[in-house]
Amino acid sequence: MSVMKRTFALAIPILTLASVAKLSAGGSYLHVPTSTRTLSTPLQNDDDLPRVNAGKEFTSFLLTSLQVSNPKSNFMVSPWSLTNGIEMLRYGASGKSEAELRYYLRSTFEPKAAGRQLASLREELDSLIQAEILRSANGIWANPNFRFRTNYLRETPKIFDATVKNTTFPNPGLTEVNGFVNETTRGTIPKLFNELSRDTLMVLVNAVSFKDTWSNRFDAKNTKKQDFKLSSGASTAVSMMSQSGKFAYRETSAYQRVSLNYNSGLKMTIALPKTQNVTELLRDKTVFWITNSDPLKGSVNIPRWKSEFSLDLAKHMKSNGCARIFDSRTAELGGIGDGLFVDQAIHRTFIEVNEKGTEAGAATAIAVAKGSSSVPTEPFSFVADHPFVYFIHTEQGVVLFA
Repeated sequence: MSVMKRTFALAIPILTLASVAKLSAGGSYLHVPTSTRTLSTPLQNDDDLPRVNAGKEFTSFLLTSLQVSNPKSNFMVSPWSLTNGIEMLRYGASGKSEAELRYYLRSTFEPKAAGRQLASLREELDSLIQAEILRSANGIWANPNFRFRTNYLRETPKIFDATVKNTTFPNPGLTEVNGFVNETTRGTIPKLFNELSRDTLMVLVNAVSFKDTWSNRFDAKNTKKQDFKLSSGASTAVSMMSQSGKFAYRETSAYQRVSLNYNSGLKMTIALPKTQNVTELLRDKTVFWITNSDPLKGSVNIPRWKSEFSLDLAKHMKSNGCARIFDSRTAELGGIGDGLFVDQAIHRTFIEVNEKGTEAGAATAIAVAKGSSSVPTEPFSFVADHPFVYFIHTEQGVVLFA
């Protein structure tokens, strides 16, 4: 962890973004009030949490596994986007392939039930979507010359509110998919795929974006250069934003946590370990129990930051118990069509946090092909001057970004 490591999650009843950041020259820092409140009991029980795939179990798995593979770099994911994209694929999977997908998603639902859960969450987010705070869209691009299962093309768009378009690959399909993602993410993910194979028959896509202002903006006049402690023991100068007021704040023996409100009612929650060990922090399941806290007077200092992350989703899935779908000999995607396997799977994210607010975007895409092609691989004090974890989420605790 050479630079500031942070985890960011946006929790809304449908969208989720989570991330861990290790700041470089543009690092992050948090300073909050100076009287402390320590909790000796868990913040919330598992049964009280929304049982959705964009929730804490999947978010926890993603962040802890990515921390292992990215110990010295920033990363951010959107559990919401990943869930939508992978669930559209799981709807057409069966046997061991479906079981592996369910395990990867940490889902407790059958495919149809999972689809209903996501539909319910989309309804809850509708007011935010109508207000253009959020954009979330699913799309399916299919080659009309291939005989897909009629039920899949009829049911999946209804369950996942997905747009279906006929196209051919690599073009114009490549241009159409990238254009869809660019528009939905407001230009934050301008290009999702670099290329698609001629063997591609279908691409499943989710794209999501978030843009909102703080309910209490940071005054740019108070932003100053400050040192941020790296996990290596060195320091780097970052632009630290600062404000005082009342904030939802909690503290345990292992970490501090503060929530900052957006005008829409969404929140960013930042968890700061009392040591610089983000790995240990992520092992503490209470970090993901995002609950309401009593407002306490204090001051908050966090860095401005801007980062992008690209996840080789195929590689991550294969290394975490979900490999069958990527092999034409073992993939069981008969609910979509005969002889299909996953040729590519990618996930990209973007976030920018400044004095005015936050803009974030994410996209997930899964390319399906046929045959035997090769598979590419009060007062209190909260000072975030070392690696931390952050979440963007709804008041109910659904994590959008982390």
